[in-house]
Amino acid sequence: MKIIAIRQFLRAEENSSTVNPTISLIQPISRGATNLEKNLISRFRQTKIAHIHHLLVCDELDAASITLCRELQLQYPDKHITLLIVPREKDDVASKISKMNLALTEAKAEVVGFIDDDIELYDDSLFELAQSLLTHKNTGVVFGLPIAVSKENIWSAINTLFVNTQAFFLYIPLTYLIDPFTITGHIYLLRRAVFEEVGGFRNMDNQFHDDNELAVRLMNHGYTCFQTKVIYKVHNYLATLGLLNKQLKRWFMMPRKSILQNATATQKIVTSLLSLDFFIPLVAMIWATISMSVTHIISFAFILTVFIVIDQIHIKYNLKLPFQLSNLLLYPFVVCIIPLMVLVTFVTPNSHIYWREQKIKLKDNGFFEVVK
Repeated sequence: MKIIAIRQFLRAEENSSTVNPTISLIQPISRGATNLEKNLISRFRQTKIAHIHHLLVCDELDAASITLCRELQLQYPDKHITLLIVPREKDDVASKISKMNLALTEAKAEVVGFIDDDIELYDDSLFELAQSLLTHKNTGVVFGLPIAVSKENIWSAINTLFVNTQAFFLYIPLTYLIDPFTITGHIYLLRRAVFEEVGGFRNMDNQFHDDNELAVRLMNHGYTCFQTKVIYKVHNYLATLGLLNKQLKRWFMMPRKSILQNATATQKIVTSLLSLDFFIPLVAMIWATISMSVTHIISFAFILTVFIVIDQIHIKYNLKLPFQLSNLLLYPFVVCIIPLMVLVTFVTPNSHIYWREQKIKLKDNGFFEVVK
């Protein structure tokens, strides 16, 4: 049923209206971002929008990113590119919020957008997002769908397969049952007037889920969060299993301390029910391993095969990505070991995670403190 829901969602007819707003695109950049040059260039190729003000924001001590941004300013003189630099002390880290708030002082366009440094856009992505924002009544924010593309090593490939299958199967089916109640924060657009009306990022300096808090503020003001079918690429290189584990811990711990605490009972129940199939292969594997029964082993093999077939159909026909034989070798890890790692995260009392160059302790309602 999920694969059918995704298929129908991606094939839905688009609004025929055409709007062409000015956009201030705020682009905070962190040290060592994967594929940064290509990602930035993809934003400069958004030719359907008449005017985009590219606001690139770097940390003062991130010399490599600053140099790249200055080179791109020279390479694309016809684009409106402003480089902003956030000052900081040697042992501090310029937060994403501080970078975005600095850029907001320069944002004067009708629409304000925010995009992470690991995101590569297809040519018409901004235009399509703008159409959805300005042609849907009461829409406060629009956001799209991520496709992971990093395959530099086994850990990056595992993460990519996980995002494109298991994670993707939650985004779309959820929209058929309940309205989106948070923002997928890789890239999103808002009317600047609406953003300012709800308070923007005011008082979010110590919050780790700024995009979710923004969604809450929008909904409290009567606006909706709109999931579009605009697809973009995510580049996320993970050098080791340890980095993959840290990322999974972020992905599954952060929502428990923010999104789900703000969600209604209905939202929690629906999200939980749609997530149950995530653990089916793990349960089947444990059952087969403990019992060592031929019947249970065959059942596990059958379940694994069903997941592989469904996922490959989804990847080929929904995401339009080519079949790769190497993916088959990664499936046991993706559908069995990753759920096990997630369960360990859930039962581990340690609420410390590594996020945006810092070790932080998660607190309730999206707040955090830096661990020295």
